[in-house]
Amino acid sequence: MKNLLYLIIAITLFSCNEKSKSLVKVKTEIKKENKYSELLEKFENISFDTLKIFSEENFKKFKGRELDSLNVILFPKEITIQHFNDPPGLFACYKFSINKETIGLIMRTPSEYLPSSIKLFIYDSKNNKIKSYMELAESWGDAGDGMQKTSWLIKKVNKFEVFTWVNESSYENPEDSIPESWDSYFLIDISKSKFDTISNDTNVLAKKYRSLIKSNH
Repeated sequence: MKNLLYLIIAITLFSCNEKSKSLVKVKTEIKKENKYSELLEKFENISFDTLKIFSEENFKKFKGRELDSLNVILFPKEITIQHFNDPPGLFACYKFSINKETIGLIMRTPSEYLPSSIKLFIYDSKNNKIKSYMELAESWGDAGDGMQKTSWLIKKVNKFEVFTWVNESSYENPEDSIPESWDSYFLIDISKSKFDTISNDTNVLAKKYRSLIKSNH
């Protein structure tokens, strides 16, 4: 009889322990989900067919909302470190739905001298995490060298693409009045689980997106 009683007690304790673990797991998942929900609320919804992404001195278009430490730690480690090295460094700008499970987050992030790098982060709602990111725009100049990166987010029928133009310049000779300049172009599909470079053929892309490039001058 005593053995039966001990068995009943042991089963009851085991059951309570398992229920306790389950509750802790559920609470943890809810807490984690709420952190991302709070983060997503900081971004302004945006819809577009073609959206130009650029970096400018006064950040009028992509100024964004400053993120606090609880939001910042949800991003990849290297981005978080950049923020804490010289806060504030992360600013939430816009969000848009890529598909049922992924959301694009456009943010202003730290760069060499100030938060002038505009990046796209991909939030995976199914797995509740930020899974990848890429730089869309940046602009800097230093001792005669310079770089300007501009991108256009383009909405297609069943996907989103990013067309990026990078213009680099340099004074080979300090006495030169006009710097040398060269361009690079990239077309990337951001709708897949990993960013997929469709093309980096400068000649082809320069012709295909001539109107966008011309509008940037």
